[in-house]
Amino acid sequence: MAAKVRVEFDFMNLFVFGPGYTAQRFIDTYKERFTRICATYRSPEKAEALKASGFVTLTRAR
Repeated sequence: MAAKVRVEFDFMNLFVFGPGYTAQRFIDTYKERFTRICATYRSPEKAEALKASGFVTLTRAR
């Protein structure tokens, strides 16, 4: 039987394309595992909400 190997990193980033309901639940559950969480957005209001939650937001493409 193969041994299980646990790999630990000093840092790990997460990039989310449009953090909807499912992505938000994932992030709420596992956010402490990531050094930085980046996300895309469509509206300025969503960008502000993401920033308030600790996300790094990226300028939306037009």
